[in-house]
Amino acid sequence: MLVRLDTYQWYDSHEQGEAIRMRYEMSREPTQEAYRELVATAERWGSLGLVVKRPEIELSPRGQRVLAQLTPFVTGVEESREWPGTTLYTQEEATVYFFQVVPESAELLRATATSLFQWCHPDLPEDLCFLGSDRSPWLISIAHERDAYLALSADESGGLHDVIRNTFIDRVGG
Repeated sequence: MLVRLDTYQWYDSHEQGEAIRMRYEMSREPTQEAYRELVATAERWGSLGLVVKRPEIELSPRGQRVLAQLTPFVTGVEESREWPGTTLYTQEEATVYFFQVVPESAELLRATATSLFQWCHPDLPEDLCFLGSDRSPWLISIAHERDAYLALSADESGGLHDVIRNTFIDRVGG
């Protein structure tokens, strides 16, 4: 299955200066092989992952099991009203779990879901995202809105072409 991506440039401010990143809008949800390839890419790139537990609705038993299975890979937990792609406009904060994407956690991601937007509260923790070593997000998802995009530097974009171009990218560029 091909997922068409629309692109435009945006600027991401980092402590080390300004980095130009391309934003690739997904017009369809990555499912099956495309989803598996995103997870495999995150594993190859040594990414961090994140998922979110929302405060207003209890997470399902299945979602609680998945969080428990992710525990050995968790590198941090933060209470926040913001994470990539989302800002809450309430006083409540969500719990954001950061985890290492290694072979075991990648297998858990593939075994848990067959598509990106399945990461939706209350069945599962929501908004699966992948971040680079500098914690800048490269896969951003807002699962309950069925929205996702890639934010890639020139180097990452080259890697994207090499690694997953034939899996789910129909068109990259202007």
